Amino acid sequence: MRRSLLLIHPGALGDVLLALTAIRAIRVAFPAHECGLIAGEQVGRLLRASGEVDRLYPLEQGFLAGLLGGTESVASGLRSWLDKADLVVGWMKDAEGSLAATLYALGAGRVIIRSPFDSGCTNLHQADRHLEIVASTVAEQPMARPLRLSESILQDAAARLAEVGVRKDHMLVAVHPGSGSPHKCCEPGWFVNLVAQLQALGALPILLAGPADTEQVQAVQRSCAASPLVFGGQELTLVAGLMAQAALYVGHDSGLTHVAAYLGVPTIALFGPTDPRRWAPRGSHVEILSGAPCLCNGWNGVQACTEKRCLQVPIAQVIEVCLARLQARGKSASAAQFHRSLSCHA
Repeated sequence: MRRSLLLIHPGALGDVLLALTAIRAIRVAFPAHECGLIAGEQVGRLLRASGEVDRLYPLEQGFLAGLLGGTESVASGLRSWLDKADLVVGWMKDAEGSLAATLYALGAGRVIIRSPFDSGCTNLHQADRHLEIVASTVAEQPMARPLRLSESILQDAAARLAEVGVRKDHMLVAVHPGSGSPHKCCEPGWFVNLVAQLQALGALPILLAGPADTEQVQAVQRSCAASPLVFGGQELTLVAGLMAQAALYVGHDSGLTHVAAYLGVPTIALFGPTDPRRWAPRGSHVEILSGAPCLCNGWNGVQACTEKRCLQVPIAQVIEVCLARLQARGKSASAAQFHRSLSCHA
């Protein structure tokens, strides 16, 4: 019988993906173990479909709530998993130690529970904080690599694009106008301008809409002279498959931006009131763009701010970066067309 690991992360999409380096390091340290994950269902399905974890226990089905309720509240399937677990890691608070006590009582060999928001963490970047918490267990940090989507996910996404008239020779740019908070978002008019510029340069921008983005995305779509395609309400695995077909991605500090970056898609991440040194996706294929430095005093100040100077990124700068990223990716024909169009519109 294979021994197991259990990882617990109750955070949102981007927060969980910031733990991926640590998850991979744990898996390297325990190569023969099966890895279970308690997390949100959408991100959990993506990580399972990508081979990052072997078993998912969705938050929405009460698995974490059961653990927090004590040994008698834990579902039988999770009980049997914990009975063979040599390590449980929870990136969350457990101030009174009751969760750890329950996990030990159910057979876990070693339990590490600590929040990456703990003030005692010495690293700045959130990914490094997740890794710091398991430093005593992992020997080395694995090399970065993209998420590996299955062929069936990629085929489903390609078929979905074909259904709405997207051809393989289209220069697809995925654009996400929303985020988990409206205070991290550029104004809809900014994205209307971006979409128009991309369309004028021969690209095919598509808008991605997450669960909290409907109002923002609709505001952009309504104001565009040539209305772009919108993809919203789909499973995260399908959205990831759509993004994987894109030559470029543009979005805010959001979970979908981290998905794009982990897929290896050239990514332009727009940061304003949040600190990219703490929250930005990493990689040479990621470009961080911002407006003027944010001068707001804490998140209350951000919420009260109406000027949003930090999110006023010049469109011309974004278009220049788009061109550079497309050229770097080796899309010579598309990049040449892009460059000719840019010269005409200068």
